[in-house]
Amino acid sequence: MKLSARAGSAVLLLVSLALCALAGEAIARFQAARGVSHRGGETKHHFNIFRPDGALGFALRPNWSGVHEKFDFSVQVHTDAAGFRAAPDAPASHVRSAPYRILVVGDSFAFGWGVEDGETFAAVLERRLARERPVAVINAGVPGYSTDQYWIFLHTRGFALAPDLVLLAECGNDVYELASNRMELDADRLPVRVSSLTRTITARGKMSFDNNALIPIPTFRFPGDGWLIDHSHFYNLLRFQTMRLWIAAVEGRSLAQRARGELPAPD
Repeated sequence: MKLSARAGSAVLLLVSLALCALAGEAIARFQAARGVSHRGGETKHHFNIFRPDGALGFALRPNWSGVHEKFDFSVQVHTDAAGFRAAPDAPASHVRSAPYRILVVGDSFAFGWGVEDGETFAAVLERRLARERPVAVINAGVPGYSTDQYWIFLHTRGFALAPDLVLLAECGNDVYELASNRMELDADRLPVRVSSLTRTITARGKMSFDNNALIPIPTFRFPGDGWLIDHSHFYNLLRFQTMRLWIAAVEGRSLAQRARGELPAPD
């Protein structure tokens, strides 16, 4: 009798946890779908173009459309079904049918930070080359990427597109981005998985900078972790909040130790 009661309680607990997880997933997905908010008569556009990625740390959301605005620009941004920046009217068959394909890999400069879809250098290059021959230029630039992510992207997705030419758009800040990434290496000491120590993706799909001090973050891996990162908004929300709590706890402990004279003051 006691065993049956315990089994019933365990089943009830599991069902309750599953329902809570489903509710959390629904709320997180709803938040991620909001690209515009209205407050006090003002309209604010959210650049929630990002999604967590189990291998690359983060990537662009497919079929995203919205406005990217800062104090000095306001531009329309779109991605296609593959998560690459492209004009909204670009046919899906354009890349597949092109006899010559160029793949552009890079960070925000390749992505086209602050310019319209048709003004990225990938779009300009395609128009110029199309005067002489049919060509497709794929813009695979992602703001915040570095050389380790270029390598992983090419080996997990890029080469599968069968490009005839790969243009690697390196930038001066790639060295800093590389230094702030944590890599998992294969037997040949080449990166197979990257996670950033400074950049996290919020439940809404926005990029957040939370660890400029490069505080070490514990690694927690288990079977299915990569799948959850790629598919569950709620799981990524929990990861994001846990990381922020960890950073706050470490920073608070460091401040207390400095106040007691146990640590030197920062430079």
